[in-house]
Amino acid sequence: MMPLVLATCIAGGVQASPTQALSSLEAVTNMYEAGNYDETIALLTDAVVTEPDNAAYHHLLAKSYGRSAQQVSWLKAIEYARKTRTHLEIAVKLEANNLVYLDDLMDYYLEAPVFLGGSKRKADEIATRISQLRQLSQI
Repeated sequence: MMPLVLATCIAGGVQASPTQALSSLEAVTNMYEAGNYDETIALLTDAVVTEPDNAAYHHLLAKSYGRSAQQVSWLKAIEYARKTRTHLEIAVKLEANNLVYLDDLMDYYLEAPVFLGGSKRKADEIATRISQLRQLSQI
């Protein structure tokens, strides 16, 4: 379980130092990795309201919704899939050159059905962008 101070920093809008914010993100990441998706979603839903420009929060929230979608009813899974896409797109918008975020969004577009925003065309566009970024990093 995350210490109350870290949860308060993330969920309660307390202004944290960069070190506290990093510790908070690491703690929430550990919760995610332990499979505590509901808790991770609750904390990060509040965190993205407090820090809407934090791409890492949006990315981890998207991943949490995606994992949770695998464990809930079909109707709830549809809602979670849409939230997964939304937060992945926000993360990529905020950090357009982040290869991890781009790769996860590309995977979403490839795996999701069309009615949930899946799109081979969009996945191909991201694949091209990833390839360009990798070429630039080799220069």
